[in-house]
Amino acid sequence: MFSSTGIKPYLTEDLVETVHENKHAEHNKTYSAGISFKDSQDVHIGELTIYFIVTGYGFEGSNGNIDVHFWVPFLLTEEPEKYMEEAEAMQFIFINFASEIQDVIDGALDALYDHWDEGTPLKSLFEKE
Repeated sequence: MFSSTGIKPYLTEDLVETVHENKHAEHNKTYSAGISFKDSQDVHIGELTIYFIVTGYGFEGSNGNIDVHFWVPFLLTEEPEKYMEEAEAMQFIFINFASEIQDVIDGALDALYDHWDEGTPLKSLFEKE
């Protein structure tokens, strides 16, 4: 597996409503946020999309819930033009950047629960508290 030295994750896409196939009967909406990975030369080497699937709000007998799903469109290896398999890319990202990813997830969940539970406007992930 290749080294994470010099690679940094960057939030590149704020929470946006997304079309995402969902067979859950009580599905409300799906949102996504994007993270890019750049190497030490500022070359874009990968992406992670985080989906937040909102279910159960406004359905009788159901409590609101937000599930989190991940997708890696691509992540380059040290070899030019060679991509990691999705499972390997997920493992690499979560081993090396778990706290940064968790910070984005925590901020998104706070914003989404405030929005769905309290009716507040959806807050940008780029806003600092």
